[in-house]
Amino acid sequence: MNKDMFIYILGFVMFLVGSYLSAYWAVLGTIIGISGGWILGISTYFLGTRKQVKSKI
Repeated sequence: MNKDMFIYILGFVMFLVGSYLSAYWAVLGTIIGISGGWILGISTYFLGTRKQVKSKI
């Protein structure tokens, strides 16, 4: 597993855990959820730019 996919999965898990925890501990769950969403968004950007193929035209 490469680094980009690991960061993507980590961000997704943090986002889900933050959503779950926010029902019990609002501040901690919100912080984890927001930081997981940031990591998820950043890693999605890098996954998309890494797989671009240049045109031969």
